[in-house]
Amino acid sequence: MGTHSPVYINVYMVERVKSFKFLGVQMSEDHSWSENTDAIIKKAHLRLYFLRRLWRVGMSRRTPSNFYRCALESMLTGCIVDWFSSLSAQEQKRYKK
Repeated sequence: MGTHSPVYINVYMVERVKSFKFLGVQMSEDHSWSENTDAIIKKAHLRLYFLRRLWRVGMSRRTPSNFYRCALESMLTGCIVDWFSSLSAQEQKRYKK
């Protein structure tokens, strides 16, 4: 993780980590967004499964549309201004699918 000297707050040493989640965004020590992109894509696939189930059950058009806006769109667009432009072309392609 590097050769930085330890950081202390009061008498407690602060643990260094490779990545962490802050306000729903996965941050990594190398400032890449790949972990965040992977986490978002994984969540989106899971939520798409439930959206497909709503369509198959025959719910009214409004219910799946509301589910999409609440569960998928909000997650996909959260903090997008901060990290989307920093993605590699390959990661942007994966995200847009």
